[in-house]
Parts: sequence; structure tokens; C-alpha cells
Amino acid sequence: IRVRRLGEIFACMVDRLGSQHVLLAVSLGRYCSLILIINHYVACAWYGITMWVADEGTPTWITTAGLESEGYWYQYITALHWSLTQFAPSTQNIAPTNVGERTFAAVTSLTAMLVFSSFISGVTNAVNQIRVVNMEPLLEQAKIRDFMMTRGISTELFARVQTFFKRNYTQRSKRVREEDVEFFQSLPKILLIEMHLEIYYPKLFSWS
Repeated sequence: IRVRRLGEIFACMVDRLGSQHVLLAVSLGRYCSLILIINHYVACAWYGITMWVADEGTPTWITTAGLESEGYWYQYITALHWSLTQFAPSTQNIAPTNVGERTFAAVTSLTAMLVFSSFISGVTNAVNQIRVVNMEPLLEQAKIRDFMMTRGISTELFARVQTFFKRNYTQRSKRVREEDVEFFQSLPKILLIEMHLEIYYPKLFSWS
């Protein structure tokens, strides 16, 4: 429930952000944070199973690894390391040593395959979106280069235009107008009215 709630909070934050680059960065941060939270709970469960079976005198990964004398924090970090290696191709020196631990490890491995696949898919989509955003200035620059070369513009003027473009393109404010969003034409009138109120009412109120 907490993980789902955190996902909803991140989604609201993403919806409120205006910059595409910031939006994508927050999306990547969301995926990483969810992975860390899931691994935290898996590590706690892995450690909890050990404490549960240890009362019965059964060997555990803590006793096998010789970590009985280590502090709680070190044991937790070791459990977290084990959990992370289940979700990504990595190595570690901790292995299940009893039925309870091995059963939990098997279930975790199956779950990790699904979670890690979704994580990779989400990260790949975010990176592709960043590439698309970065492609726009490259295409614009290519059009400028093609225009000036076909018109016989001098090298000096061409270089000045290119320099100005590189310095000012990212600072250019390109506002999306309402008519540019085709989907708004299918919005119910009540939603359009509420949207117009939130957009224009504060300005009208400030001028009154």
C-alpha cells in the first residue's frame, strides 16, 4: 500500500512539472526509489526469516557467513545487498541454508524477474523520451545549416548564426497554446470552464 501510495505521489509531482527534462528525470528517480523501497522490504523479510528459524537452532545465512558477532546495521546492509542481487545481475557470498530461506529466495527470484523487466522497460522508455527531446534542437540546427549552405551564406555569418543558436535555443520559451492541443476539443465544457478559470481568473483578479 505504501509503495502504491508513493507511486501516486510521484505521478502527481510529474504531472505538475513543466520541463520535459525535469519530468523525465523525476520519472527515473521514481523507478529507482520504488526499486530501493521494494528491496528494503525484501531485505527485512529475508532477515526476519533468519531470526525466526534461528530460535529453533536451524543454521541460517548469518551463521554460515559468520556474521553473528556483527552489528544489526551490518547484517541489514548484507541482507539488502542480497536482495539487490536478486533484482539485477550481480554476485554476493550469501546463500540460503534452510528450507524457509530457500523457499523465500525462490519466490523472490521469480518476483524479481517481473519487477526488473518492468524497471528496465520504464527506464528505456524514459531514456528514449529524453533522446526525442534532445533531437528537436539537432533537427532545427540541421535545417539552419541546410538553408544557409543552399543560399550561399558566408562562413563568417554562418558561424555567428550557429553560435547565437547554441546560446539561445535552450533559453527560448515556447508556450503551448490551447488550440495546439487537439485533445482539448473533446473535453467536456465543464472541464474547459474550470481550466479557463484556473488559467485566467488569477490574472483578472490581480488587475482588479
